[in-house]
Amino acid sequence: MKPNPGKPGTHASIAQTPFLLESRASENGVIIARMSGSCTMEVAESVCRQVLDLVSRAERVLIVDMSNLDFIESMGLGGLVAGYLRARKQGREVRLCAPQPAIRELLEMTRLTLLFRVFDSVAEAQASEQ
Repeated sequence: MKPNPGKPGTHASIAQTPFLLESRASENGVIIARMSGSCTMEVAESVCRQVLDLVSRAERVLIVDMSNLDFIESMGLGGLVAGYLRARKQGREVRLCAPQPAIRELLEMTRLTLLFRVFDSVAEAQASEQ
């Protein structure tokens, strides 16, 4: 991806927003994780560990709120895929929700929308049943 000043999801915005992953338990075996900032390769290994831990703690579903995620590199996407694979093996699900347009486009380009169900909001992801 070429640097493009001012466009969210591009290299120009990386240094401006530190990455954060917060989680909270919901009801019915659901955990909601909120990603914010820029998920660069410097934090990707930690993201992978955190996502795998959250999948193990969720009884049924891990919902990943991407509404405040500005940028994600391929290694960060790899952490989400690792979480998806573990969840599937354990009979659980990882749902993504509210990605910014540039992130949604990246999910579509990488065809990760074939693995993950992507919702417009956390509420929509919570309400959805398989």
